[in-house]
Amino acid sequence: MNKIMIKFSIATVCYNAGSLLPRTIASVEAQDFPAIEHLIIDGNSQDETLAHIHHYQERNSRATVQHDIVCRSEPDEGLYDAMNKGARRASGEWIIFMNAGDTFVNEHVISKMFGQADKETDVIYGDIMKNGQLKSSLSPRNCHKMFYCHQGVFTRTSCLCEIPFDIKHRYSADFKQAKQLFLAGKRFQHIDIPVANFDTNGL
Repeated sequence: MNKIMIKFSIATVCYNAGSLLPRTIASVEAQDFPAIEHLIIDGNSQDETLAHIHHYQERNSRATVQHDIVCRSEPDEGLYDAMNKGARRASGEWIIFMNAGDTFVNEHVISKMFGQADKETDVIYGDIMKNGQLKSSLSPRNCHKMFYCHQGVFTRTSCLCEIPFDIKHRYSADFKQAKQLFLAGKRFQHIDIPVANFDTNGL
């Protein structure tokens, strides 16, 4: 897949995550992928979260920075409602959700993933690191088990708008959506690369 022709969205959902957000922003900014927008979907935080975001936005406005930071802060109906907002707001062809505290394993991950991706694929997924240990993804199939962590999956934004997260499922909407994408005939591709360091202190 020609990465030069792709714009990519990274969505970070957060609430009162001021102590965690800077390392996620730094990890996104370190990516060597040509065109990235970083969407921060904040649930109306009352701590220093917004101050951190504004600091990075001001700094980027004064410098030649390749990656845009766009913030939307308002009350929401939970994690998956915020993730749906991120998908609707995204201008990139592809999107991944990296929540506050999550980081990419290195600065080349997105370039490596899309360097190996088939152009007809709808969902590209790798593995994650959890507490320093590799957690491998599973092959998508019609079973009652999550295939991958959303920190390790790159999905066409159009697919997430077509099949959004069902916010009635407070803790498992990502599993339901992955299964819906599979049953809808979307094309999956696993690439044997660890994508993200998953922060286990989140929701």
